[in-house]
Amino acid sequence: MDTSTFDRAVDARVHNYLAGERDNFAVDRAAVDEMITVVPQLRVMAVANREFIHRATRVLVERGITQFLDIGAGIPAHRNLHDTVQGAVPHARVIYVDYDPIVAVHARALLRSTAAGRVEYLDADLRYPATILTSSVLHDTFDLSRPVGLILSAVLPSLAAEDYPWSAVEAIRDTLPAGSCMVVTHLASDIPSGSGAAAAKLTAIAASHGLTLFPRGKAKVIRFFGDWELLDPGLVPVSAWRPNEPGYDYDLSGAWAGVACKR
Repeated sequence: MDTSTFDRAVDARVHNYLAGERDNFAVDRAAVDEMITVVPQLRVMAVANREFIHRATRVLVERGITQFLDIGAGIPAHRNLHDTVQGAVPHARVIYVDYDPIVAVHARALLRSTAAGRVEYLDADLRYPATILTSSVLHDTFDLSRPVGLILSAVLPSLAAEDYPWSAVEAIRDTLPAGSCMVVTHLASDIPSGSGAAAAKLTAIAASHGLTLFPRGKAKVIRFFGDWELLDPGLVPVSAWRPNEPGYDYDLSGAWAGVACKR
């Protein structure tokens, strides 16, 4: 394992700390604490993001999807994607994808397949989609003639424009069969209105801690869906997507969220 990951903040551990979990170090907590001085609602955003993913996943299960590919999965938490999916459909199959060695250690220790379903971990990077698409883990676990739920939760802001994130997502989208759906959350540079300056500061603070973080506006986020059909209510603030309870201050969520399906 690269010991330098203990000397600087790491995306997976930063998200772990934001979610109130314990698998993080002082360097990660220092990065988050500084970012919170610019965006005080970061913890609220992390909770809102996780709750949206579970709401969206349930919608995909209702549409008959039983295979889920979670790219940029992060460190396993107390309530993971497969807990929601297999709680509804015990025979469902989930592949978690990440390239962080810290995530790999936790995933291989904690994630277990059930008697009916499967949970697998794939060491791969979204920036290199071929490593995912050609993986034996993918082809041995999924039937790629059947719909897949593609989950991209808070991973896309870690890719710079120079990483060609739209092309990477397109490569995976184009491989998935009709009926597949894609779930996306992305840190916003335009929620609340006029937050561009805060987004720039957030990017700079992240960089000072060795992190890459690129909030984007709605027009750039919606490009990730290509020609797939967005489900109602479209691309909206994350807490505004089919909320369980009305009346939430949607601007506090600070991220765009949407679900789109392939005809």
